[in-house]
Amino acid sequence: MNKKHFATTELIIIIGFSGLCLSIILFMFVFIPDSVLFAKEGILRWLPFVLIFGGIPFSIYKVVSIFHSQAAKALAFGSILIIGPLFGFQSGKNERIALEKDGVITTGYISKKWYSTVNKNNEWLVKTKFNVDSVWYESFSQTDEENIFEENQKIEIIYSKRNPELNRIYSLFIKEK
Repeated sequence: MNKKHFATTELIIIIGFSGLCLSIILFMFVFIPDSVLFAKEGILRWLPFVLIFGGIPFSIYKVVSIFHSQAAKALAFGSILIIGPLFGFQSGKNERIALEKDGVITTGYISKKWYSTVNKNNEWLVKTKFNVDSVWYESFSQTDEENIFEENQKIEIIYSKRNPELNRIYSLFIKEK
């Protein structure tokens, strides 16, 4: 195989692979459904994690290692450092936009309150429960920075009418603006 032919094949592989990675990243940042983004159980809960920390870095490593093994390791690790934080930032932004666009306010209550000392972040955390169309939903834990909530306290909750799994304590949501 002559050198020019190998360089052309190499270039086509790199361009194709780059397009595939960019498509996956675009899908994750823009088009990921709320049902995946805010899943609390099952395989959907782990899908973004598996893609960010496994699928994309592994793919980058396998393709780039064909050409340069040292660069492959660096690029695979670098992809985690770039894609992970960007995904977290974008998912928070998508959550805010969804709640502002089609959020509905309802009444719920604080179902659980506890003091967390994980990672030296000493903070009060709360979970809420609320009912939508005869289905009970429980929130992810939310930080009670001012320690103002009590268990069983009635509160207002904003949730997405398209996916009630996406929800926040309304007073905390307003403070974040």
